[in-house]
Order: sequence, then C-alpha cells, then structure tokens
Amino acid sequence: MPNVLKAAFDSKIFSCLFLLALYQLFASTPFKAEIKAEKVTTDTQTDLVSKTPAINSLQMKDFLETGTLVSFEDTELGITQPQRITLAKNNLQIRAIFKSFSTKIKITKGRSRTKQLNSADRFENDAAAYHLDQILEMNMVPTTIIRTINNNEGAVQAWVENSIVLKDIYESKSTALEVCPFKKQQAMMDVFDILIHNDDRNLGNVLYTLEDCKLWMIDHSRAFRIKNTAPRNLKSITIRLSEEFAKKLNNLDYHIIHKHLGDFITRSQIRSLLYRRDLILNHWEKSGKLDFLAG
Repeated sequence: MPNVLKAAFDSKIFSCLFLLALYQLFASTPFKAEIKAEKVTTDTQTDLVSKTPAINSLQMKDFLETGTLVSFEDTELGITQPQRITLAKNNLQIRAIFKSFSTKIKITKGRSRTKQLNSADRFENDAAAYHLDQILEMNMVPTTIIRTINNNEGAVQAWVENSIVLKDIYESKSTALEVCPFKKQQAMMDVFDILIHNDDRNLGNVLYTLEDCKLWMIDHSRAFRIKNTAPRNLKSITIRLSEEFAKKLNNLDYHIIHKHLGDFITRSQIRSLLYRRDLILNHWEKSGKLDFLAG
C-alpha cells in the first residue's frame, strides 16, 4: 500500500477509536443537573426554550402539574401582570404563564354577588375556559391547570411558542395571515366568546402559529359573566356553525359543565352559559344554519 494511502487509512482508524473512547467515557458517566429556580429580571423572552416539545395534551397537563420550577420572570402583560415561568421534567423545559390574581367575591348571594362576578378578574376563569374548550374539542385554548407557585395558587397555562400576536401583525402590516386560512377558526372564536360572554377579546390575546396554521385564544380571566346576551361587540355578528359543532353545543348540559367547570365557576355562571348556548343555536337555526366560512 502506498505510504500516502496507508497514512490516511491509519488516521481514520485513530479517529474512529478516539470517538469510540469518548462515547464510552460519557455513556458511563451519570449526568447530574442541578435545577435551581431563579428570578429573571429582564422582560424579554429568554432562549431557554425555542420550541415547545411535541407532546400531547395529557402529557402537557402532567408537565404543568408536576414540572420543577426552574425560573420565573415578571411581565407587563395585562393589568394583573402575570409571570412567565419555566418548568423542567425528564430533560425537557417548557415555558408557561402564571396568573395568581383573583378578585375576592365577598358577598355570597343576591344581585350584589352577581355584580361582583360580572366585574371580577379571576384566574379560575382561565382554567374554566380551557376545560370548556376541551369538552367542545376545539383545542384552541392552551393547556391550563391550577397549581401553587411560590406559595401562591394560580392558573398555569402553557406558553404558545413561536406564535404571533394579532396586535403585532396589524401594527407591522404583516401579510402573515394570508399564509393560512383562519376564517373558520375566527368564526369558532366568536361563538366561544359569546358562549362564555368574553367581552375582553382584543388584539393582544389572539395568537397565531403559522407552522400549523392554528389560532390560539388566551386570557379569559374576565369571562363567564352572568349575562343573557352576547358581548356588545358580538351582538350583530352572523353565527356560523358546522353541524358537528352545533351538535357538541347542543349536548352541553348543566351536569356536564358542573362536573368539569364546577371548581372554577358558580352555578349562576353555568346557567347563564347554557342560556347563551341556546341563543347561539336559535340564531343559527333562524339564519338558515350557515356553515363556517370556507377555510
């Protein structure tokens, strides 16, 4: 064998043996990670997680409930200024939003209690919105659970990574929404907001993820009002439903809602929700059962 070829051959053998030795060394050495929760003072998004791992809703729920708190940072989002937290489990990290503010309802019954509930801002409503979203199989509200963080009970909601806020899209005059057909999801959002009487929908709590063409609804702490009408901004819209979604709405009853949402909202709020459900279906039937907009 020529000397040049022999040298190259010997060099490749040495490289392979060297890499094999390194692999065996690290494989036999246990990996230990010290997880320490620390407060992040900056309000900019960190690079701890660039993308939420591909896990299903049940896995996400378990992660949010049992993940170890790694860090938390203050935000300037909304009036109640929730915190952005990072949780770790099984060598994965996931970010979430944590809301602990909940208006105290001091009166136990009567019109004064209703008035308080109709002006309240409560983290429990975010959990209720998620559970209702799951009952209706919409999957448009990020996974939300109730948990105690730093001795404060609150709602922990999965952070929607790689998302675009509708406000930013409009302000930048972006054409991002032209990439995906969102009309059907927007129509579903309108129906959902009527159902829970959410009069706080705005450009800052609608998110889009373009990689899967998905609309996300967040921030429902001021929903579930005890009112038998649609929110003012949705009173004149045309209700559009698919037959399948209309059936899911029709299948809602007090017992189902109380079973899944009873820990978060009152009986009066449930009854108002069902009244608005009837309004939605009646309006839809009278208008000729219009289907969702194409796309």
